[in-house]
Amino acid sequence: MKISWWLLVISLALVIVLGSILYALWPKSYVTRVELYNGTPSPRSVGPAENEADTSNFAQNSVQYSSCSVKATSQRGLDECANEEAERVDKELNLAYAQLALKAKCNSAATTKSERVKHIWQTYRDSYIAAMYPAESTQATYGTMYPMEVDLLYAKLTRQQLAAMTDLLQQYSRGLAFQRCSH
Repeated sequence: MKISWWLLVISLALVIVLGSILYALWPKSYVTRVELYNGTPSPRSVGPAENEADTSNFAQNSVQYSSCSVKATSQRGLDECANEEAERVDKELNLAYAQLALKAKCNSAATTKSERVKHIWQTYRDSYIAAMYPAESTQATYGTMYPMEVDLLYAKLTRQQLAAMTDLLQQYSRGLAFQRCSH
């Protein structure tokens, strides 16, 4: 009886030591999805983050999204926050497109090319999102977080396009892309 007690204690100590070593060496791929989106800890661990899109900067610049997602108490609430974020960024991009149209209005080539950029980008955005989530039955395949993930990816891609349109606006503002209107 005395030997089995010591064997149990030694075995338990070995398990603890090995567990600590494995924990220290194991890749930290188990993160929460909320952490992926806004960098704040969440008690909801969902397993390995591999096979997921890099979503660490989906809402990187939005105080509104961060504030909303912290207050959300359900997946539906997080979906609504992500949808509001996508709509907010989309409005910013549409404003940039309107400003671009005003700057380019006196040059038909600039107008045509900037409109072409807009339509090609919309096709790219939609195709990219479809490629990221290729399953026919998206909700069944990707789960209840699918709407939020798509909206945050939409917002991320829209921010990238907004940056490109800002560059184009600066180019047009300097008058380097075309001659100014003559009134």
